Amino acid sequence: MSARDLAGSPTCTASAERVESAPCLATLYRQEFAFVWRTLRYLGVPPASVEDAAQEVFITAHRRLASFDPTRASIRSWLYGIARNTARHHHRWARRWDPRRLPESTAEAVDPALDPEARVARVEVVEVVERCLAALDPRRREVFVLHEIEGFSAPEIAELLGIKLNTVYSRLARARSRFQAATARHLAREGGPHG
Repeated sequence: MSARDLAGSPTCTASAERVESAPCLATLYRQEFAFVWRTLRYLGVPPASVEDAAQEVFITAHRRLASFDPTRASIRSWLYGIARNTARHHHRWARRWDPRRLPESTAEAVDPALDPEARVARVEVVEVVERCLAALDPRRREVFVLHEIEGFSAPEIAELLGIKLNTVYSRLARARSRFQAATARHLAREGGPHG
């Protein structure tokens, strides 16, 4: 059964034990699949494995949904924790993870509905961003992606990762500086912002 099949299954009937504000699996899948997919990719799960890893995240979420406590974390923070653990498990299992680089491109995630010229431009931007992210230390990259790409606040990141708020700010400042330097190097090599 694929994650898409799981999302369409009749699991939306609320049980008496389920926390009232916790969404059903199908709703959760529809609303958060793209976030989970991006998270897994930025945590280094290769495109060939990301669909399976996302399925694992939603299967785990389905098993734990009744115990979700919205007073402790947002649904997105909770899913991030599950995705992070899933990515770690994937890396341990694969034993070939190099934390200094993202192994494959997420360019195939670009919207196929775009016209061909816009699609090529978007793929190029995604590849540049990935290369610049790959230049970051994994801990700094994680904070950078959570804040700059996924929109988490610094206090949310501190709670999510179990680190001090000042550590979040420090990692974020260094990541921004290194990301900007990597972007500037790329632009210098390519001869400007439009290659």
